[in-house]
Amino acid sequence: MELKFIINDYVLIWNILFQPSYSDEINNLKMKLWTEYKKEYNNTFNDKEEIFKDYQNFIPDDDLIYNFIKEQKKYNKLKKEVEKYRNELLKVWDKNKKNITEILRKHIQKNIKPYEIFIVTKQLNLIDATIPNNKTRGILVVGKDDNLMNIILNMLLFIIRKEIPLKNENDIVTKSIIELLVLNELPTQLTKKSYYISGNPALLDFKRKIYPYWLMFLGVKQEDFPEYMRRDKIAFNIDNYKYNKYLSRKDLHEFIDYIYELNSNNKI
Repeated sequence: MELKFIINDYVLIWNILFQPSYSDEINNLKMKLWTEYKKEYNNTFNDKEEIFKDYQNFIPDDDLIYNFIKEQKKYNKLKKEVEKYRNELLKVWDKNKKNITEILRKHIQKNIKPYEIFIVTKQLNLIDATIPNNKTRGILVVGKDDNLMNIILNMLLFIIRKEIPLKNENDIVTKSIIELLVLNELPTQLTKKSYYISGNPALLDFKRKIYPYWLMFLGVKQEDFPEYMRRDKIAFNIDNYKYNKYLSRKDLHEFIDYIYELNSNNKI
């Protein structure tokens, strides 16, 4: 799995200008631009798609707004902070990427396309899945004030959601199974500590309902179920579930379809 961590002036400036203001200073700067250069400011908003089509060769039709930001003393300081943040994220990713790649490939059973991760100030507190610039690469914009491993996991959550799209807006099955893999099983394997209470609280009840099938998918032997229940603090009656050894041979897509069918037939 390939992730390329990038700092780009145009991406950084665009997000400072058009994401919610994170300080009075930034808000005042944006108001000044809006007041004095309203037309240019509005035109800059439309640059986003063009930037991501070819960020290395992007040239704005009018660079007035970008130059104005670059000339601010605070911008150089901000960029150094972003560079430090990028290096911190890259260090955590490099340390864990081999294990993460192996775990995801084992269960998804396909190679995930490379993603470009554009790093912005963590004061923006966002992870934004944005415009893919061609059929082989995906793009994320990341700037979040959180534990670095949590940020990596949430990046992966966005990526897997893009790789495995929902069947519909209310597809609780796919949402839950992707969370089970990325936010629960993945960090549990990496740290040897259970993370099965993590994730979206709205999905917790459904994840508990399909947990026995999830253990079968992972290849856990039936006699080991009690150990996993204690570890993850999720209890169920083993006698209520017929052990299906074939679930461990399915990839994530097939497992989603299996649970989807059970749920559609009210068997969960």
